[in-house]
Amino acid sequence: MGLSTELLVVRHGQTEWNASRRIQGHLDTELSELGCDQVKEVAASLAKEHLDAIYSSDLKRARHSAKPLAALKNITPILRPALREWHMGHFQGLTHEEAREKYPDSFAQLIKFDTSFAVPGGETHQQFDDRYMEELFLIAKAHAGGRVAVFTHGGVVLGLLRAAQDKAFGSDKFPIPNASVTRVRCAFSQSKPVWSLIPNP
Repeated sequence: MGLSTELLVVRHGQTEWNASRRIQGHLDTELSELGCDQVKEVAASLAKEHLDAIYSSDLKRARHSAKPLAALKNITPILRPALREWHMGHFQGLTHEEAREKYPDSFAQLIKFDTSFAVPGGETHQQFDDRYMEELFLIAKAHAGGRVAVFTHGGVVLGLLRAAQDKAFGSDKFPIPNASVTRVRCAFSQSKPVWSLIPNP
């Protein structure tokens, strides 16, 4: 299989919108007080890990989640817009209940788990998957043989878990708490990524 890269993939800390189940997507929301505490705990838990780099989505909730660890490790985070959450078009800013009531047809289509469907104004799930998986592969290739931390969003973590376990979109029920750390390995075979889960220590 050759070289591989270990990625410590961190979902951002809690936002007020997480607490109220409001759809964030590409909207630039802030961490809540609890979220700020959570990311400090993440930094403390990863402080002794050797890291070659820290990457982050450019949205504030991810950037601010990366700051405590970056300060402890004296590493400047590298911002990557491709690590953003799924763009949910006109659902963004609404709760799930509001989206269902205001756009019933789009909501009904969304929960069919059709990877080619896009909420108007947003991106398809296939476009989302392609975007972040390509970016994660580029990050892994840039640090072959090393270890990096990646601060991102729940949808990205969920997609990585699907890739590592060969699950289809919509068939997964993986809990991904705010500020959780998911360890994955990207191995390279003929320039293609092979993803696998690493148990947390």
